[in-house]
Amino acid sequence: MTGCQRIPIILLRCLWLLAVLAASLRGEERHSAAEIIARTLRAAGTTETIEKTKVLQFATRISTYTVWRDGSMKMESALAKPYVYQSLVVTAAAVTQNQLGIESFLTGAEAERMRCLGLLYGGLFTLEKVAEGLQMEGEKRYGPERFYVLSRNLGVLKATFFVDAADYSVRRLVFSREGIDEWCYEFSRFESISGVRIPRSIFTSQVGVQGTGSPGAQPILAVEVNPEVPATPLLRATVAIGDRRVVPGILEGRILCGFFDEESLFTALFTNWGTEEIEEAGLRSGDRVTVTCGEVEFETTFFVTEDEVNDPRVYEPGNSLFIRNQVRYPMFYMQFNTLSPREKFDRFRAVCKEGAEIRARRKTKEEK
Repeated sequence: MTGCQRIPIILLRCLWLLAVLAASLRGEERHSAAEIIARTLRAAGTTETIEKTKVLQFATRISTYTVWRDGSMKMESALAKPYVYQSLVVTAAAVTQNQLGIESFLTGAEAERMRCLGLLYGGLFTLEKVAEGLQMEGEKRYGPERFYVLSRNLGVLKATFFVDAADYSVRRLVFSREGIDEWCYEFSRFESISGVRIPRSIFTSQVGVQGTGSPGAQPILAVEVNPEVPATPLLRATVAIGDRRVVPGILEGRILCGFFDEESLFTALFTNWGTEEIEEAGLRSGDRVTVTCGEVEFETTFFVTEDEVNDPRVYEPGNSLFIRNQVRYPMFYMQFNTLSPREKFDRFRAVCKEGAEIRARRKTKEEK
């Protein structure tokens, strides 16, 4: 090969390298973590609007969130108002939880996860309040979408944020531990409300949990900027579940929610009884129980968890089981896969309403 022949080859290689370099840089500006943080804040609203926003309140299907700008947050969960069965208060000092009247402190990974969410929401879904220790990891593409990836060490957890390169909205937050993803939050359908850009949908998924334990996308409802709430966070986690009375073999309480599906006739009666009440009453898996609610009376079979169900007849039309979904709800409920015939379904729906008194009595060996 002559020298004249080698020159075009060298020239072509140079042009190819330049083309590759240009393609890699085209539309992909390199930013520092500080620049990305600032851009997410600018994308959320004007400086004046952000400064005037002191409190944000929004709701999903069952939970209402009140978030202060310092990251303090109160979350109240109710299947039907006004019966709040769970309350969570997040501050820098502590994360307290009240489930069915039992108060406790969250620690470790759960506390850090809730604090991080409070800071994200209090920063009005920007990186402003989670900026401390935030490191730039690079960029990722998912099809045509490009994201800046930033992460922060929370001690027992790692929080990774995915920022849309097109509009600088925080679209995804992943919590991982020891390199394994545990929780994922995805935010979409951003809209300007009172001058603040807020997502209108949150998709939540927990690794290893499917079905009702991982409910998926939920619309963000009833968004309110600066609602009439105390200027400082409410420090007490409180619930509203009605009265209860328990003696061995008998539970008395209230229905927190009656769920009735018109098409399938699926029915669920959520009570205000938790694990403590069940243990005090002495119920064991397999116990037959007589339940009374007003003029309605029926028999059901109690199980601590669905894994312990050993009688397929409880799923047959007209039959029920008395159980708890320990992943999603702290309370026990009676479930009819099909509450038939239709007349029975209509009678239950008319009587077994929120707040109605309900009584469960374990049947004796002689009655069984």
